[in-house]
Amino acid sequence: MDIKQEDLIRFWTWCGWTQYPVGRDHFHYEQTKKVMNWIAPKGHWGNIGYLPRLELTEIYEYAIPKLQDKGYSVTLTANEHKGFSVRIQNEIKYSGQEIVIMDSPTEALFNAIMKVIDNETH
Repeated sequence: MDIKQEDLIRFWTWCGWTQYPVGRDHFHYEQTKKVMNWIAPKGHWGNIGYLPRLELTEIYEYAIPKLQDKGYSVTLTANEHKGFSVRIQNEIKYSGQEIVIMDSPTEALFNAIMKVIDNETH
């Protein structure tokens, strides 16, 4: 999966991750540069400092509940030997979108959720 760092940051901040403001004592070093620590969304514990890895468990822990709180339902379908497809549907507005089939479920969910994020910001 080839995902830009900016897109990962947009994804996790949409999920509720926040970063300490510059100047605080809470930081770590990534590739010899100082990076402010990330704070997990309210009600979640662990992984303080770094953003989580982009894996199914993290998507289901942080992103799917956020979508459900906004009135969306998510359907992940495994297509026999053809990859995975995702449908995210807004139950309140009765709109939905089909996502192109991807090789991995993580990539399919990430791309589908990024489309929702893009639609919210435009």
